Amino acid sequence: MKKAERVAQKVEVKYGGDYSYIADVARTGVTAPTVEASDAFVAALGKQFHLADEGWIVTPAGYFDRKVM
Repeated sequence: MKKAERVAQKVEVKYGGDYSYIADVARTGVTAPTVEASDAFVAALGKQFHLADEGWIVTPAGYFDRKVM
């Protein structure tokens, strides 16, 4: 979790003082055993929250993840 001082600095510098743009103050990770489990998890979150799903990203080294905000 970001410290309050860093959040305030980011809001002032990047967002002109508008706190409504803050979207990444707290983060977490979830490990799903299958793609289907990941899809089900994101679908369940989507019933409660507005989501932005950036989909799966695969690096040249073979690492992959899915970013959902």
